[in-house]
Amino acid sequence: MRVVVGSVALMGILLAGSAFAKDAKPVVIPLALPREPIDDLLKKLVSIDFSVRADAAWQLAGAKEREAEIRTALQPLQSDAQRSVRYAAAWAFEHLGPTEYDTPPKPVHISRPTYPPKAFDAKVQGQVLVEILIGEEGEVAHVELRESIPMLDEAALACVAQWTFEPARIGGARRATIANAPVRFRRLK
Repeated sequence: MRVVVGSVALMGILLAGSAFAKDAKPVVIPLALPREPIDDLLKKLVSIDFSVRADAAWQLAGAKEREAEIRTALQPLQSDAQRSVRYAAAWAFEHLGPTEYDTPPKPVHISRPTYPPKAFDAKVQGQVLVEILIGEEGEVAHVELRESIPMLDEAALACVAQWTFEPARIGGARRATIANAPVRFRRLK
């Protein structure tokens, strides 16, 4: 299940400014496609080198074909001894389809973004959508932009990197999961 975090908390983040500000149209950033053939990546998922397994799993997140086969190959990696492999597998697995959690992640600390002065002065406002990987300890372990407003992107990424959560759980075990984090920058009169 893809979780949206921060939208309620961030809706109230409004900063004073000019009434003439207009929402910037965000640029959609799709998930990167695999750099290698899927067959090669599937073989690498069983490598003895954990960094090879992790890299292959990260790439499979963008695969658009052979979903069932990829999900089956990723399943054992979700309990890999290496955290980096587990996180890469969780990222890829959830991009192939939703996972049902007994308990979804819950925000513990959601900080407010700092409005970049240049963007504020230029009257740029709007919403940046950041996709985050919430780790097993509730940390933000990985971030990627999904909807970009260039003058606001760095501030949005810095903001969500500070967030913490109670991690998702399946069968009582903590699991890494993906969430969409909308970060709004709004100017008021």
